[in-house]
Amino acid sequence: MVYITNDLLFNILNYNYNVNILLNKEYHIFLKQIRNNFKDTPLTLKYQLVKCRQKMGDQNVNINSLYKRSPSIKVMEEEIYELYGDLPLGKIIDNNIDISPELKEKLIPTSERFVYPYYLWNYYPNIYILIYWEIFKIKALNMNRAVIYSQIF
Repeated sequence: MVYITNDLLFNILNYNYNVNILLNKEYHIFLKQIRNNFKDTPLTLKYQLVKCRQKMGDQNVNINSLYKRSPSIKVMEEEIYELYGDLPLGKIIDNNIDISPELKEKLIPTSERFVYPYYLWNYYPNIYILIYWEIFKIKALNMNRAVIYSQIF
């Protein structure tokens, strides 16, 4: 039987898009050491959010109108988030990060719904403003470390 070193096994599994097969106990210990390395020096992500404001509800006074209002969009400033090995990053395809739902929940604020005062006077019934957030751009400062980080989950 031929044994493969843990470094070589990690490099082979690196090309399988986050498919880690725990073949032996030594490889599992090797992955734990890599995860502990990220606790000491975290993976730094830079991201930008998009703030979308959209008028919702009975928007059209004319029932036959098919006009739908598009949201107003504002791109926020770039923010930094550090991953310490506790959340999965997601998939990395062609140097683009498709983040995991757990990380998306951490980065994106909750959406808000509010009513303008003149909407409360029943001038426009059933209309409210919805503010929601989306990720515009996300990148890792060190893409090689990001690939390694995505493989430990």
